[in-house]
Amino acid sequence: MSDAPLGRKTPTWMFVAIFVAVAILAALVGWLIGNMRPATVVVTTTTTSTVETSATLPPETSPTVPVTITTPTVVPTTPPIPAKAKTTKEWAFLTGGYISGGKLFIKADYIYLYEAGAAANHAQAKYGGSLRDDGSYSRNTSSAIKTLTLKPTANVQLIEWAETGTAGSSWKYGKADPYVFVSVLAGTASSPSGVWSPADKAVLLTVTGNTVSAVSQYQPPQ
Repeated sequence: MSDAPLGRKTPTWMFVAIFVAVAILAALVGWLIGNMRPATVVVTTTTTSTVETSATLPPETSPTVPVTITTPTVVPTTPPIPAKAKTTKEWAFLTGGYISGGKLFIKADYIYLYEAGAAANHAQAKYGGSLRDDGSYSRNTSSAIKTLTLKPTANVQLIEWAETGTAGSSWKYGKADPYVFVSVLAGTASSPSGVWSPADKAVLLTVTGNTVSAVSQYQPPQ
């Protein structure tokens, strides 16, 4: 056996105390580190949230502008009613006629006619010139020739001398066929029995618009 003295043994409680001290120190260091790190993170998060809140408006807060749609009122328009043609009576000399497309046409030179007697004599004294053979007086103030439509059913009344077809002491009205009447005016037919020559006689036309419904030769006094 050795005679060297044995060393002093370290007590157990001392190991326990050192271990606890190290544990407490580690906890303290971790706490300090944890409390020092989050300051910057908190500030950044708060700032971002504030900016988003102030810059974005929810749909409910957007202003609404009312839009008014006006539908135009359409007022139906009534087509104009054409004016009714006026019927007039016109004195005229007939200068011609023709048939075209089954329709009858006559050419008329409108005149002023003053019947034989005081009216004709007064007009002659005022305007000059001569009386016509039948004692009437005519005045023509326009050289315009009007082309008028003659109805196929027109009442055409012409003077027929009752003797030999020349002017005499007696006469009568004779109703002429409108087609024959226009053919005589056109020079393609002769006056029936040679008793009338409408181209050189004053006639009274009944005219509605541009259509003639009656032709009446001037009746001189007997």
